[in-house]
Amino acid sequence: MNIINWKGYYLPIRLMLENVFARMRRERQEIHDRRYEMRILEARNMIKKGVMAAIAVAICLFAITLTGCGGSDSTKSASEPIAASQAFGQEGVWVQYDDDEAIDKDGKIDRVLVFDGNGNVTAYTCNGLTFGDLNGLSDDEIIDKAKEEDKASFEAKKQDAIDAMSELLETGNSNSERLQEEYANGEWRGEDGTYETVMANFNAQISEIEKAQTTTKNSEYQEPQPQSYSLKLSTDSSGNNADGEELTFSVSSPSFATFDGDVLDVSVVNLKYYASPEFELESADDVDMNASKNETLELQPTGNQTVYDTVFAGFSGLATVVDEGHAGFMWDAPNAEGIEVD
Repeated sequence: MNIINWKGYYLPIRLMLENVFARMRRERQEIHDRRYEMRILEARNMIKKGVMAAIAVAICLFAITLTGCGGSDSTKSASEPIAASQAFGQEGVWVQYDDDEAIDKDGKIDRVLVFDGNGNVTAYTCNGLTFGDLNGLSDDEIIDKAKEEDKASFEAKKQDAIDAMSELLETGNSNSERLQEEYANGEWRGEDGTYETVMANFNAQISEIEKAQTTTKNSEYQEPQPQSYSLKLSTDSSGNNADGEELTFSVSSPSFATFDGDVLDVSVVNLKYYASPEFELESADDVDMNASKNETLELQPTGNQTVYDTVFAGFSGLATVVDEGHAGFMWDAPNAEGIEVD
């Protein structure tokens, strides 16, 4: 009987098993690595999809923003007439002009109205701006020009007031010296015993004008702020159809010191007044740099008008820049929201 010598087989079997187990471990690691790579790839795809979705949302939001900034595309390129409340309810720039005048290259613009899309409008007063000056300008550029115009208008009115008071003071001081000379030469034209009273009141009036002039010189420009506006619709006898519409808004209107041109006159009548117990200084207490007033425009839809390369449309006395072929604007319907109806 032959006896198998197992010792001779032990080492080869052991090596073979170790190789098998090693190969199994490598395969298991490869499977794990492939699964990990697949998960990484899936995660990257999810991130990519998320980024694309975010970009799409951003593009949509940007498009929405564009329709509200500097005048919406729907307002500038409408294929159907746009109601007043819709037009003014969006961000946009309109120009006010004398409704008795035509829109042409030399036509004067009284104000630039900037609507913010939130029920407010800022009115800038112009100082010589024309429709021709707006050719080729964007809404933002028109706003910048309007701000310059408003400040220039303020400074011009301020200087006019200062100049008027300077002229008045020059006359007053000259007349004061004249009265003193006449009295000294025995040529007093006033009533007897009134010289001192007349001169005291006369010089007090001069001082009042000097004070007002100093206040005017020290006044500083303040840029207009957004103010709410309103629309009022009138209807026909049936109450079912629009018969007219009005836009009312607030306009900055600073008041400067003004005086009657005859306040320092030395006529006999004036001397008598300066001597009377009823005499009162003419003051400039109504000076108010923050003063404002309401402006109401009757909205009458008009056709398009081209000046150079720019097309204007809107209402009589109120226009905005539009694209060629714009369908125009119209009154609101009686059931429109946010407007007053008679």
